[in-house]
Amino acid sequence: MDFFSIGPLEILLILVVALLVLGPKELPVIGRRIGKAIGEIRRNTDELRDSVMGQIEQEESKTPEKHGKEPLPEPVDSVSRSSSQKEEVAQDPPDIIAPR
Repeated sequence: MDFFSIGPLEILLILVVALLVLGPKELPVIGRRIGKAIGEIRRNTDELRDSVMGQIEQEESKTPEKHGKEPLPEPVDSVSRSSSQKEEVAQDPPDIIAPR
């Protein structure tokens, strides 16, 4: 069993030192307090996570159109030109292109 990169021998050593420091009467009391605190922290984080997820789902259900489902833009003018307009453009190059 690997608990936070601490092996079973290290956990046993920590428990023995805690027993020697706190004594056999106080060790179970402190263990219970730590267990209750961890349980309360877990309940609070679960409740917070559920609340946040509920709010996210509620916001997503209100505005489904804002999440990448926008209509496509209209085609560009150059695509919809007639063939005569294309020939004019091909014969009259823009001033940007300089001769070499």
